[in-house]
Formats: sequence, structure tokens, C-alpha cells
Amino acid sequence: IRVFEHGIVVHPEHAGYYFSLGALYEKVKEWNKAIAAFERAIMYNHPRKQEIEQRIVMLKKTQTGEHVHYSITMGGKE
Repeated sequence: IRVFEHGIVVHPEHAGYYFSLGALYEKVKEWNKAIAAFERAIMYNHPRKQEIEQRIVMLKKTQTGEHVHYSITMGGKE
């Protein structure tokens, strides 16, 4: 997490860093931070926008206690 946080400081508009940071926050169940990072990835035109939007919806459901099935990937296809 610290590596990507530092990467964002150095390259604040790098969508890939935000995506990776979001995935890491998601893995450690820091839902709000994951959502914020994914929203930034979209804002900076990450090429996987549609997938990220779906993940944000899923994370918001998770926050409300709704049971969801998902897997976390850092990139590529599952």
C-alpha cells in the first residue's frame, strides 16, 4: 500500500496506481479507501472503467452488510 501511495505522490494522475491501491485496500477490507481509490482511477481514465464501476457497486453493497461474491485481481483476466 505504501508503495502505491508514494507512487501517487510522485505521479498524482496515474490511473494504474489508483487502481492497484484500490485493490489492495479492498483486500484488507478498507472499503471507503478502496472506493475512493477506484473513483480516482476512473477519474484519470483507467482503461478498465466498466469493471471498476462494478467493483465500486459491489463494495458499497459490502459496506451495507449485503452478502456478495467476488474475487480480487490486480490486473488481467481472472
